[in-house]
Amino acid sequence: MEIVGSWADITQRKLAESFHVLYQASLKIQEPLGLKKWGDEFLRKGQEVLHLDRLSILLADPDGQWLRAVASTETEQPLEAIRIPIGPKGGGLARAYLTRQPVIWDGQSPEPEGLRPLPPYDQIEAFRSRVFAIVPLVVHEKAIGVLEAGWKYSRRPFDPATLEPLQLLATQAALALDHARLYAAAQPVLRRSLQLKEVYPAFAEAVKALLAYDRIGVVVPEGDRLLMALSVAEPPLASWQGESWAQTEGTAVDWVLRHKEPRLVRDLATAQTFSDDVFMAQEGIRATLMLPLLAGEKAVGVFFLDSLTPGAYTERDLELVDPVAQQLALAIENAQLFREIEDKGRQIEIASEHKSQFLANMSHELRTPLNAILGYTALILDGIYGEMPERIRDVLERLDKNGRHLLGLINDVLDLSKIEAGLLTLSCTEYSMAEVVQAVVAEVESLAAEKKLALQTSVPADLPRGEGDPVRIHQVLLNLVGNAIKFTESGEVRIGVSSVDGVFRIAVSDTGPGIAEEEKHKVFDEFYQADGSSTRKKGGTGLGLSIARRIMDLHGGRIWVESSPGAGATFRLELPLHGGRRTEQA
Repeated sequence: MEIVGSWADITQRKLAESFHVLYQASLKIQEPLGLKKWGDEFLRKGQEVLHLDRLSILLADPDGQWLRAVASTETEQPLEAIRIPIGPKGGGLARAYLTRQPVIWDGQSPEPEGLRPLPPYDQIEAFRSRVFAIVPLVVHEKAIGVLEAGWKYSRRPFDPATLEPLQLLATQAALALDHARLYAAAQPVLRRSLQLKEVYPAFAEAVKALLAYDRIGVVVPEGDRLLMALSVAEPPLASWQGESWAQTEGTAVDWVLRHKEPRLVRDLATAQTFSDDVFMAQEGIRATLMLPLLAGEKAVGVFFLDSLTPGAYTERDLELVDPVAQQLALAIENAQLFREIEDKGRQIEIASEHKSQFLANMSHELRTPLNAILGYTALILDGIYGEMPERIRDVLERLDKNGRHLLGLINDVLDLSKIEAGLLTLSCTEYSMAEVVQAVVAEVESLAAEKKLALQTSVPADLPRGEGDPVRIHQVLLNLVGNAIKFTESGEVRIGVSSVDGVFRIAVSDTGPGIAEEEKHKVFDEFYQADGSSTRKKGGTGLGLSIARRIMDLHGGRIWVESSPGAGATFRLELPLHGGRRTEQA
């Protein structure tokens, strides 16, 4: 211990009083409070007992580079500004941490070199005391931080009446901080994990940071039976992990589950109320603590602690472990709900597979005869079977047009079923984007002419060739241009293509009604159209854009829309020149 100066005599009675007050303060801070809240309360009590001007607790970073304040008194600086490097610039604070030995300066004799922090850390107000003592916070022979104490104006030396309680203060603070660390480390698992095999060990560690036990257990109901979901025991006690038994009346576990109330027995040797009390007493258990695990009004289990020591648990202990026990209750409920959702999800997945298979089968069964009908209709229109009256020709042309429209809908449904089943594949080859655009224009220019719409294209002659599935890319562009013509009553539809940084950039713009902001993210959903009221007038299934997005995904590209009501819409594509990849069955 590095001590500069002298100690004054003090009565044993005053020393004992200081020990008692600080011990009570240390018990208080072990409650599950916020770090700053209990730190402030702890240091305030230390100030009162030891008559110190300043007290600070600094903890080491996980990487061991800095000591940072978690609580400090009599300073207006924010805690974030109170930090010291662990090294030569950290002065006595760093020395106490590294050597695990107190560093004390009485402010009277010549100040040893290296006690004060070096610039700029010497300007931190919390460390500018005339007299100071720095005590390391040590747990399991490892330093976790320091406790710094001092007088701001007085040169009163540290004497036994101050130093010994200060050592106690540091010891209790270190233990409490370590408990808080263990408790906090378990919280993310308890709050977020849906896997109980991860939750139970974290729960046992969190409880261990608060209370000692010889056996810990969690019992959960499963139908009309009870399961020992967690059981960790120290010899000679047995662990009952994984044991299952019928739930019966007359046991302590059943009573806690039914009444949803805690149970505390200080000595089973003299208080045996239930049938399992007798068995536990025969094992040597003297004290037991039991808490219902409540998720709302529902008891999802029982948590218990057993001890071989009579009187090991008190009412205060029930309050101490209740918060972490109720977090476990929520974790159990979340895991149960997750299992239910998983079961429902599997059922929905099976139903979806059946639906996709049904759609695929039905699409195939409908498409085969429809192709035959369209084929014979085309032959009749071509005059293969002789001349026909004009009235019949008009009927056949309408039949051909509507039949091809129906075939397009069937193909969309078939593509959707393939997508949902993970069976949509790309046939990748080299292609010309200019030729793809030209083919799309050839298919839709008559539709644009019927509505007196201008159909404009802007395709550079020097576009590089791409690699992908030209049939699927044609399908995407045809859908976008067809939609633009369908929903535009006057004006124009424009197709623009460029190549930048190995990516085709394609824009299909129209002068139609536009799409509201809240609708833009929905237009790529299955069976959705931005203007639902126009579905009956415009036709379509609402599948085209959903399929287009999936085709773009398979090519490693993306699709989005820019629009506002009354200003038309622009659908944009970014398609890698060599982004096509063959997809196998999922």
